[in-house]
Amino acid sequence: MLAELVCLVAAVVAATVSFRLSGTLLALVCAAAGTLRLLPDPWWATVRNRGRGFDTSLLYGAALAMGLLTWSVPG
Repeated sequence: MLAELVCLVAAVVAATVSFRLSGTLLALVCAAAGTLRLLPDPWWATVRNRGRGFDTSLLYGAALAMGLLTWSVPG
């Protein structure tokens, strides 16, 4: 979780330099959250009303959509 926070701050700083770098970092944050959701206890015990597969596919889908959107915008 600390790595995700560091990556979010890096994305904010990178936004002043490059839109694509910032968007890629934000996509990596979503992918990292999806990977954390796949880990065994205690990480997955925080959310109990949905399945791990659903959360992971949702987060990976969001990461893919963010990455595609970032790289499809003309620079």
